[in-house]
Parts: sequence; structure tokens; C-alpha cells
Amino acid sequence: MNRVLHPTGEWLVLALLLGAGHAQSAILVDSNTLSATQDAQVDQVNPTVNYGSATTMERVAGYSTTQKFAYVDFGGANLLATIPSSAAVYRAQVTLDRVSATGDAGARVQYVSTAWTEGTINWNNAPSQADTRYGGPLGTGAGTTILDVTTYVDTVRRAGSGAASYRLSGGGEDNGKATVFSTREAGAGVAPKLAMEWVPAGRLYTTGAKGVNLV
Repeated sequence: MNRVLHPTGEWLVLALLLGAGHAQSAILVDSNTLSATQDAQVDQVNPTVNYGSATTMERVAGYSTTQKFAYVDFGGANLLATIPSSAAVYRAQVTLDRVSATGDAGARVQYVSTAWTEGTINWNNAPSQADTRYGGPLGTGAGTTILDVTTYVDTVRRAGSGAASYRLSGGGEDNGKATVFSTREAGAGVAPKLAMEWVPAGRLYTTGAKGVNLV
């Protein structure tokens, strides 16, 4: 089944292409984008230094002792207020402005369930991740990095836990590769974003409803 999204103002149309012999149905998908409320890097080499006011954050992964992780928080209360508890999350993506990268690497996007504060977080007190998921390639040079966090947003929304915080790290396969991202302190235009799309309960596709306009 292929899913095609067509923007129409603040709404998106999700077309369900059911294959030969079936009519096409359409479901309206609500969408919203949150900007980071907090972001900072933590540095293994400087474990007590706080970088919360910096305009960039760096992610350096690997098995070395020079790792740097990037933390981003979009405000759990904002997420819970945005997506209805009965809705089905279709897609959620974190968009980061990439200032530079020494080589294409794969991010490990990790959901963080423990609260942290931008002005005090450092390597020594940074919360650990609650789960690990490969989020996709970070890219090379300057540009935009988009990472999938659909599973996390859906889990948080269903649990009502009020957390929308992530850590970017990596494994030994990315040893020494560094990627620098803009933080919210660099300006609203390049601040980390969380774009979400969901289907309200009243518009969910029901088995057996093929060929019926569900809008």
C-alpha cells in the first residue's frame, strides 16, 4: 500500500492507493510543527561544562573517549496538547539544520524520559536514553537532516507521559565522525523542529470500507 500526501493549506490529504480493482479513498490528516524548547550538547572530554547557550551542538559518536551527544526537547506538554489521545500518529520527524559534517554517519535517535534543563545539562548529569532506534543518515556538509521519531511520538502520546525529548548518538561504525547542528539560540529559522501528522479517531480507516469516501 502506497501513501501519498497532498498539502491543502493546514490540512494534508492521505491517499490510500489500494491497488488494482479498488477505488481510492482519502483521509484528512492533521499536522503541526513544534520548535525545540531546549537543546544542548554534552561533551565527554569536558564532562562538567554546560553548552546550553551555544548556537550549535555537535554529535561525535564511536567507541572513543571523545564522544559528544546532542539533546533536544520539544516540550512534552506541547505534544500532548497538540495530538488527541485517540488519534493515530501517521508520521513524526525531527528536522535539524546541519552546519557541517565530516562524513555521512547514521544517527541513533534515543527517546529520553527523564527531565533535563538546558542551562545545567552536562556529560556527568545528562539523562540516559529509554530506547534506541536507528534514525537514518545524518548527511554530509551543510544542509538539512531529517530523522524519523514516529514510534516515540506515538508511544508518548498513548502513554500520556508528557516527554518529547531525544538524544542523538551513534555507534562504533561512526567512530570519529562529527556533525554540527544549529540550536534554537541560532534563530527560529534554523531551530530544531518536530513535524507531526496524525489521523483523528473520527477519520480512521476501517477494514471493509474500501471505496468509501472517509473524509
